[in-house]
Amino acid sequence: MEVSVVKKVLSLPTFLSVFSLCTLASAYYIPREEIALGGIFVGASPEYVKSVYGEPTQSESGYDTMGYPTITYTYNDTFKVRFYHGADWWAGVVETTANNGIGTPAGVRVGMPASVLSNVYGATPSYNDGGVTVKSYAGWGDNRYLVFRISNGKIKSIMAEFGE
Repeated sequence: MEVSVVKKVLSLPTFLSVFSLCTLASAYYIPREEIALGGIFVGASPEYVKSVYGEPTQSESGYDTMGYPTITYTYNDTFKVRFYHGADWWAGVVETTANNGIGTPAGVRVGMPASVLSNVYGATPSYNDGGVTVKSYAGWGDNRYLVFRISNGKIKSIMAEFGE
């Protein structure tokens, strides 16, 4: 009987420790499925993007800062998908810069108050980039990020990206 009481007493601190660690971790990480915009996930093929949005308004070939080839699809100047080439072309950056109906799987869109971020994804540190506040959430288990740029308390752009 005394062993049972000891187990219960010890299990409570263990539970609280694990719970608080999980809570802290979830403040910076979000499920991988949340790292998408307008139904386009990091890693999507150009064919998939065209099947969802049709032919881009503009398509531009180029190179990234490391000299790797890229193709950028632009839709109406406010939604861009940049593809990188590995074995195949894959979306490495998906970005929206206007309240054009494109949002995250959780429904966060450009133009919303920045306060929705902590309500939807939890608290995360931010930094200032030339007068714009930047908040970034990492996906569990890989290098995918959801990045929000904020000005005057409102979300100005959202980017899903594969990072280093």
